[in-house]
Amino acid sequence: MMGALFGWVLVVLAALDLRHFWLPDRLVFILFLIAGASLWSGIGPTPVDRLLGALGGFATLALIAAAYRAIRNRDGLGGGDPKLLGALGAMLGWQALPLVLLGASAVGLLHIAIRLARGENVTVTDRLPLGSLMALVAFPIWIVQQ
Repeated sequence: MMGALFGWVLVVLAALDLRHFWLPDRLVFILFLIAGASLWSGIGPTPVDRLLGALGGFATLALIAAAYRAIRNRDGLGGGDPKLLGALGAMLGWQALPLVLLGASAVGLLHIAIRLARGENVTVTDRLPLGSLMALVAFPIWIVQQ
């Protein structure tokens, strides 16, 4: 049941981010609640791994966003992306976070490659919905963990 809830919330978040570049805090918070509920049911990573995942996921993307802003004088990540990675870390544990980011990056690069192959114009200011990309790869990682 926790897996189904986790998956459906990820679908909604991915759709909202894909369409509006928006990851509502309330939905991300629901992922934290699902992670907590799955912890009490004995499913998934240890409490310490989940806590490190939540803190590490949020801190990693928050630091990257701050560094990008300082260097480029513009936002490169939305405020929901660090929160979502923190919630994914709470569900999947810290060990899964590199896979989430690597998988999301690979899917994003594949999307760009397809656009280029179609002859579409791609610029450095084009936006990709990182939250959608992370959600897309997070659920299969959760399945493999089970």
